Amino acid sequence: MLRKYFRLPARERVLLLRALWRLGAARTGLTLFRFPLLDRWFAAAGAGSRSGERVSVERIAWSIQVAARYIPRSTCLVQALAARSLMARYGYRSELRIGVNRDSRGAFEAHAWLEYNGKAVIGELESASFTPLPPLA
Repeated sequence: MLRKYFRLPARERVLLLRALWRLGAARTGLTLFRFPLLDRWFAAAGAGSRSGERVSVERIAWSIQVAARYIPRSTCLVQALAARSLMARYGYRSELRIGVNRDSRGAFEAHAWLEYNGKAVIGELESASFTPLPPLA
């Protein structure tokens, strides 16, 4: 793992570290705080830290998906919160969505994903089978 990491360009190594930090913060935050408060924090967390560097939405999603392999219990909600903060850091406005569904046994399920310009960028594969709740305020 470390060998692959150090073969990456410095810019992508930094992006992965930022993704790891945000995933860890989201995971810890969900155990310590109520969701509405944490959601507001993560929505605003990166908003003031825009830098001159540009990173594509696809690379941000990639960094979250790779880093999530190393953070235990990186659920869809943890990933969506972390990605939202990282996207805000690079100047992208995104929307965290939550959807509901019933599985084949009738049990309730929920799923979170992140949308940019109306397209899911985190949690996209599962989002199609869930009925979205109204956007979070």
